[in-house]
Amino acid sequence: MLTVLEYPGGTLDWHAFSIDPEPPLGGVTAASASFHRTVFPAPGRFSGMPLPRWWALEDGRINFAAVRPDSTDLAWLIFLEFALVYSNDWYHLPCDLPAGTLASIQGLVVTDVFGQKRWITPAGSGNDAGWQRWSMFTLDTIGNEDVAADTSLLLPPSVPKVADGPVLEQVALIRDESANMVWGIEQTVRLATGEPRRGSEVAAEILAHRLPLKPPPRPPAPAAPVAYEAMNSVPENWIPFIPVHVPGRNRAIQLQRAAMPSVVDGKSVHPRTALLCEGFDLGIQYFVNEEEVPQSGTRITVSYNRTRWRDGRVSVWLSARRTAGRAKAPAASPSTSSPARHRRAARASCSSSVPPRGDAGGRRRAAEC
Repeated sequence: MLTVLEYPGGTLDWHAFSIDPEPPLGGVTAASASFHRTVFPAPGRFSGMPLPRWWALEDGRINFAAVRPDSTDLAWLIFLEFALVYSNDWYHLPCDLPAGTLASIQGLVVTDVFGQKRWITPAGSGNDAGWQRWSMFTLDTIGNEDVAADTSLLLPPSVPKVADGPVLEQVALIRDESANMVWGIEQTVRLATGEPRRGSEVAAEILAHRLPLKPPPRPPAPAAPVAYEAMNSVPENWIPFIPVHVPGRNRAIQLQRAAMPSVVDGKSVHPRTALLCEGFDLGIQYFVNEEEVPQSGTRITVSYNRTRWRDGRVSVWLSARRTAGRAKAPAASPSTSSPARHRRAARASCSSSVPPRGDAGGRRRAAEC
């Protein structure tokens, strides 16, 4: 059975699949068809490869000898060894297969010019966990059990073009190192009509509508002509993720979705995107692996996709796609102070005399207060 452990979005290719050794889910599968092909192998060619004959003029446009890799450039060293030493050991045999098939090569019967036949098995056969096993374009097996390696070739069905619709939801997960947490910023949310809109505008409009219905208590009047607001409130489209321990592991942590109290009634702020509100109403905890949010952050978008299959049938689906973020939390983040005081507003007064506006000394004393 084939399974996909992680799908970040976009094109789903063959390398995203893995072999699941567990028993299949059930159902009836079509019988596999076996066939034999008799072909002439053709040697593999590429620009700059050494010619197998002596005293032959090679193509001088590509000079592998001019490459000067360092001793730590393993990728360059492996590539040069293949190109200069083992390049003429490769042959390709044409074998046409339809899309959406899983093909397995049982072996090759090589007949030389003397009529001798030799049976060659796949190079990647053997134990799946064997470190000396070598293979290309094969699927890995899930788990650490001692099972035989799978040498099948997967050709998943694909389409030449997929049309992406407008972004309906967009969430940016960014790190806030000063508060030791992660913020899930709902940058684009869906309205009741299904149309997308900027999350900050929706949060501001809802807050402006609810504040007149239940106005907060007025702060006391300042005792001096100059007053400063120590911090502002967290926008309601900012959803916090706090680090917690992984059960049974003392050093590993994961990110758990939390909630900020509303400035109107003190109740928990409900996420507005389907990406972050999963299980919120039912009280189900929502976790994100800590390594999934790098220092640059990550961005998740939801949009509709449309394509046309080979028979002309149109398919439309809703997909989530993950891309790299831009950076960590900005300097103007609400977490410039203690995380426990995010929703509190404080005012500080200065009782020193303030000269008339325009005095540089007055501005300096006000800034130092």
